[in-house]
Amino acid sequence: MQSARKATANGMLFHLPYGYPAMVDGRETVHGEVFELDDPETALAVLDQLEGYCGPGIR
Repeated sequence: MQSARKATANGMLFHLPYGYPAMVDGRETVHGEVFELDDPETALAVLDQLEGYCGPGIR
């Protein structure tokens, strides 16, 4: 990872029943972090494996 910093965005945050957070348009302030990755393709592949994601429409 190259860097991480705190960030805010306008929206509404809620927790899905699957254990994941989700953000949609809204007027609230959502606090989080922005990560800048040296190798995003590798990082996303690791996250996909961790979360059991196989691709769009694939279960």
